[in-house]
Amino acid sequence: DERPLAEALASLTLEDPSLHVSADAETGQTLVSGMGELHLDVVRDRLLNDMRVNASFGAMRVAYRETPGQVARAAFEYVRETAGRMAHAEVELEVAPLDPEDEEGCDVKGERDAADGNVVEVADAVVDSAAANGGTLQGEVLREVRAAAAGGVHGALARGVLLGFPVAHARVRILRLGHISDELSSPAAFRACAAQALQQALRASSPQLLEPLARAAVRCPAGALGAVLADLNGARRGRVLALDEDAADAEVKVVLAEVPLSAMVGYASVLRSLSAGQASFAMQVVGFGAMAQHEQQKVLSRAHVV
Repeated sequence: DERPLAEALASLTLEDPSLHVSADAETGQTLVSGMGELHLDVVRDRLLNDMRVNASFGAMRVAYRETPGQVARAAFEYVRETAGRMAHAEVELEVAPLDPEDEEGCDVKGERDAADGNVVEVADAVVDSAAANGGTLQGEVLREVRAAAAGGVHGALARGVLLGFPVAHARVRILRLGHISDELSSPAAFRACAAQALQQALRASSPQLLEPLARAAVRCPAGALGAVLADLNGARRGRVLALDEDAADAEVKVVLAEVPLSAMVGYASVLRSLSAGQASFAMQVVGFGAMAQHEQQKVLSRAHVV
């Protein structure tokens, strides 16, 4: 019975807005997303010990994002007969990377996804249809087709082609909508067609993984500073942003660094070892950044993709 788990998670999400619960459509698993390892450890402890929920937990996974690596175009033609009616659609589109630093000033003519920074443009799409050229195609049909194609793109952006993570920082321009007619233009056909075209374009765009980045503040005794810095710059793949003394104790150093979240799994025990248990840290996820190619290959290899 999954009801006790669902009720417990609903209660926790009301208390903690940073906790997100979703379901994997393919596996049926319940996915719980949080702000890091310690956050999810607390959630698991509360579910098992405080709320007495009988549940098993899988290994913790990092929630990556996917993004196009270069500009790519694709066209897909959809022909299918459903319930005795033929549906015909064709969509050509272009996908391109969108630099997060340029997104606010980007001149777009489409819908912007605030969560993942994607932009979908359909207003200037060429309508390839004999009916449209002859002036007999109803305006309502065109509006429905454009909306359906944009909806298909938005839906497909929720699942990338590398590992199935959401696509972020992508600019999608729908260039052409073909085979539109009053009789054969099904919104469902254009929605499915646009989704397939986007997947083809993403595969051709040399897609890349984006990894979540965290801002970590580490407090450690001066004697352990060298080991802490070496670990942050090395095994953690971090970038030290600032180094200060603690306001109350000059013998305590405070290191501010930006680190990939995946490299911080298990960091609490590592830090205890480096500082003889005298150091502490806090961190907050601040966004996503491009992953080095060799690190991406490791992730894909572990997922048996390459």
